Amino acid sequence: MKIKIKLFHKLSLNFLAVILITLITIIITSYVMIQNRFDNYLHDVHYAETKRIADYIINEYKKNKDIYKTDKNILVGYARFQGIYIKLEDFNNNVILDSGKEYLQERKPTNKSYLKPPNNVRTLSYMEDNINLYNDNEIIGRLTIGYYGKNNPSRQALIFKDQFSRVFPVSAVIAILIGIFLSLILSKELSLPILEVVKTSQNLRKGNFKERSKIKTNTAELEELSYSINCLADTLEDQDMLRKRLVTDISHEIRTPLSNLRNYLEAFIDGLWQPTTEKIEGCLEEVVRISSLADNIKYIASLEDSSEKLNKSKFNLSEEMDKIIEMFRPQCFKKEISLFAEIEPNIYAYMDKNKVRQILNNLLSNAYSYSNFKGKIEVSLKKIENRIVITVKDNGIGIPKKDIPYIFERFYRTDLSRSRETGGTGIGLSIVKSIVEAHEGNIEVESTLNKGTKFTITFKNNL
Repeated sequence: MKIKIKLFHKLSLNFLAVILITLITIIITSYVMIQNRFDNYLHDVHYAETKRIADYIINEYKKNKDIYKTDKNILVGYARFQGIYIKLEDFNNNVILDSGKEYLQERKPTNKSYLKPPNNVRTLSYMEDNINLYNDNEIIGRLTIGYYGKNNPSRQALIFKDQFSRVFPVSAVIAILIGIFLSLILSKELSLPILEVVKTSQNLRKGNFKERSKIKTNTAELEELSYSINCLADTLEDQDMLRKRLVTDISHEIRTPLSNLRNYLEAFIDGLWQPTTEKIEGCLEEVVRISSLADNIKYIASLEDSSEKLNKSKFNLSEEMDKIIEMFRPQCFKKEISLFAEIEPNIYAYMDKNKVRQILNNLLSNAYSYSNFKGKIEVSLKKIENRIVITVKDNGIGIPKKDIPYIFERFYRTDLSRSRETGGTGIGLSIVKSIVEAHEGNIEVESTLNKGTKFTITFKNNL
């Protein structure tokens, strides 16, 4: 079984590993670089000191023309002061000066000295530099300088190196502890918002669609994740509301014709009505209504099926719209509705002709149904660049603002108690939207309560 690690622990371990590797690399690199720089500094100081002694002897030779006349007391005093051994020989290796090595032992640590150097002085080995002395490219003698430790480090230099060797590991440990602390802080900052989103999603899964993520973070991706989960929650809440309304509406749509059928049949059985042609036709109308409802539901499902094929062809959309508008004029006369058309001529389209007719029939039917007596309906068709734009506008009862986002949902009606005179099954606009989207078009609605509604459909002109 695969072991699962919590996000906080995984982030902590990853951050800790990165921080530790980085810190250890920086610490080791810094330590080596500082040590090398300090050793280079000691080398430069030692070289300058050695050159100073050699230059003094050469200058004395140039002044006295004899290396034996070099002031030996100055060299011995300088050797004792610097804690080094100096031996001067002529070019035949005859010793001119030997400062002695006894006092070199004094630089080794003693328990009585309050300036006792660090322990690493005990490991210093004795070393010598042999330097040939030249004057005008002619060898005049040989200088030997002896000392303890590489580059003859001073007492203060040894103390510094010892303290540095002690302090650096302590600093490294402190830095690592700080790194661990920071890794925990960073892990918490990243994991807590994600855990909050997980908690929100779990509540949504349980059906609590009012749950929202309330994380506060300055991380753009986490903020976007929170926003996305909240949008999902809004959608689920809306869909849940629509589902409940759908059940209610379908029950209403089915129950009404079934109740009528039941009443007809009970009246026949009880002998209250005779099964006349008129009564039987009434039963048939209710059966047709139920059948129509089922067909419409099946039709929407077929439109949403990506495998549904459209029977596209090239046709004159302007002429087709003129025909449909003329068919609706007699119906509009009943309510004395003025029907205005602004159709740009000779606009051709490559679409499913029958389904486009269905779009216009549904929109005009809605405009008629929800227009007041002596109202007005305006229909237009325009070609704008490479787009075909169809608008259907009325000055009817309008749509409440809160209902506009849902009017294209199946069986949604803005008024649950709407009568049969103005109502319908509530799926006409769902069909319209499905057909428009099947043609890769777009439909928009603008509406103001008690002032009217305007539908705008936009298609790409593929011709």
